[in-house]
Amino acid sequence: MHPPGPDSEQLRIENAALKRRINELERAQCRTHCPDTAALLDNFPGMAYRCQNDSNWTMDYVSAGCLALTGYPPEALMRSRVIYSDLIHPEDRSRVWDQVQLALGEQRTFEVEYRINHSDGEIRWAWERGWGLWSDHGELLTLEGFITDISAYKRAEQALRDHQATLRALLDTPEDSMLLMDATGKLIACNDMTARQLRRDRQQLIGSSLFAQLPPEVAANLHRQLRKVIASAEPIRFQEQYRDRWFDHTLYPVCNAHRQVSQLALYSRDITEQKQLERTLEQLAISDPLTGLFNRRQFWSLAEQSLAQAARKRTPTSALMIDIDHFKSINDRHGHLIGDQVLQTIASELKLNLRHSDILCRYGGEEFAALLPETDLSTASETAERLRQCIADTPIETDQGALSLTISIGVAELVGGFRTRVSTLLECADRKLYAAKQAGRDRIACWTPSDDELQRLADNAHGL
Repeated sequence: MHPPGPDSEQLRIENAALKRRINELERAQCRTHCPDTAALLDNFPGMAYRCQNDSNWTMDYVSAGCLALTGYPPEALMRSRVIYSDLIHPEDRSRVWDQVQLALGEQRTFEVEYRINHSDGEIRWAWERGWGLWSDHGELLTLEGFITDISAYKRAEQALRDHQATLRALLDTPEDSMLLMDATGKLIACNDMTARQLRRDRQQLIGSSLFAQLPPEVAANLHRQLRKVIASAEPIRFQEQYRDRWFDHTLYPVCNAHRQVSQLALYSRDITEQKQLERTLEQLAISDPLTGLFNRRQFWSLAEQSLAQAARKRTPTSALMIDIDHFKSINDRHGHLIGDQVLQTIASELKLNLRHSDILCRYGGEEFAALLPETDLSTASETAERLRQCIADTPIETDQGALSLTISIGVAELVGGFRTRVSTLLECADRKLYAAKQAGRDRIACWTPSDDELQRLADNAHGL
């Protein structure tokens, strides 16, 4: 009902709730009709992980790709029989730690390349992309991400350093696309994978312009990257979509005896599955696993941005606090699985009856919060009444039959031009929600607080 405070009990509750959310990622996707995350993770050509931000990178979860990447089964890392930090090459450990901590300090995604020691004794190269999961008030709880084997990419890189003949041998690699072109983009050599991706015969491609084989926007981007490499004589790495697939490209300069770029090698890896997993994990990081709505932290972030914009434009904003009436009795009488079905259905109905520009989240338990940009109290009241009527008129189908439910809604308006925090506006809506429930439930209650009232609530929230 209120924004999270600094006390340790609230922190403990939030940590426990987020841990439950993390542990239910795969099951949650089934509930919300998303792709089977467990299957996606197991088929991902690399290792997806969830770990602690400690010196061992203690693994709470790793996907089946762990075996191919490290030579060890997932349970070995999850039970700490194998410490992941021990697998990182000793010369790379400090650099990896420093790069990850720097990114976490700025609350951004991190990307890092390093060597790992495979169980067979071979040294392999890995590319890792990850991010932190944070509590509502900014405490780092865990890390998530994925790690892929880029040893072939590194071998190609080394081949360019060593000798062009080695590069030509690498053109026969079947896994990834490799091609060699001159400074104008004319193909000198390519492997079979390149020909398959371009849907052309390999021999017919030789001597043709690579740009002519690509869609205009892809060709234009490649031409820009080629110009950069020729000017700098340094390799460039970039990603883009081609047809229905995503590729990670590295464009290398091949210099002549005068150290001028005379040819360029393009190495491409298909990262479509990686992109799909990335989108899935990032969506999970901002959503409530049961309902698929925004979680409270993401709601807070988007709502603060919306309020700042409203203050600049001097437009009104309204907030709704929504509570399912007598929800505890549903869980007590029918069980928590039916309670979950009720929450999912009501979340869907609320989303269906709000605008795309409105920001809706599951605020906690049976409570939902919505921010309505550019909406005055009159329009917000009409919206709230429509939501109330929709739920009251629509029995919810469950595995134990149809259930008739009602909701209560508190509505508060922030008039244009006044700047306050989301927590203060939600506090106003929350007070009216309490009034609606005290008055008998299945109703709405509205309030346009004055500037003085808003300021007093904001001061109280900061302990002033």
